[in-house]
Amino acid sequence: MGIVGESGSGKSTIAKCLVGLEEADEGAILIAGTDLLAQPINQRKSHRKLMQVVFQDPNAALNPRHTVGRTVLDVLRANGCERRMLRETALTLLEDVKLDRKFFERFPHELSGGQRQRVCIARALAAKPEILIADEALSALDVSVQRQMLQLFADLREKHNLTILFITHDLRVAAEICDDLIVMKSGQVVVAGAPAGVLEGDLHPYVEELMNAIPGQEWFPVGGKRIAHAEM
Repeated sequence: MGIVGESGSGKSTIAKCLVGLEEADEGAILIAGTDLLAQPINQRKSHRKLMQVVFQDPNAALNPRHTVGRTVLDVLRANGCERRMLRETALTLLEDVKLDRKFFERFPHELSGGQRQRVCIARALAAKPEILIADEALSALDVSVQRQMLQLFADLREKHNLTILFITHDLRVAAEICDDLIVMKSGQVVVAGAPAGVLEGDLHPYVEELMNAIPGQEWFPVGGKRIAHAEM
């Protein structure tokens, strides 16, 4: 599920409500049919354990004094991984995010921005989430690295059977990875549906505005099929 909109549209607020960093004023948050907001606060924690967040800035998200290995190991320990399996499980998670095992002993300052974000994803996966929330997780990366990360998210979704909530201001990026889109403006959902339905036919004026802001005349999803044409 992709949530798209300009800065201040309410995208990240939804993510914060999901993981309990903010309390929703009204409405419902349904996780597998259960309304999270209708439960006592102490019971919500068990559902929130099913969710992990990958934040926008991997530099701020990683402890500069901890090696990559320790970053992942700490989460595995906290989630009850057997001691004899700790190191091998951590190494396997690094491989899942396309990092060589040699990165286990490295520190964040020795990594590129894309590599740091891969470590953040491995750390999130160490908690065995069912829902992965990617909050502007690609916006700080170069375009070429974004392409690699999009494919990585698609691969991880299949391998780990994940539901991914993909939050971005870039409509093009969301269309490439998401099965469904929600477009927000000023805290309101203005349109929702499958990417083809949102981006083709009679466009909502705000969707058209977002598409016209995309650099380039044409753009294509990972699968190679054209979804939309943007006029500059």
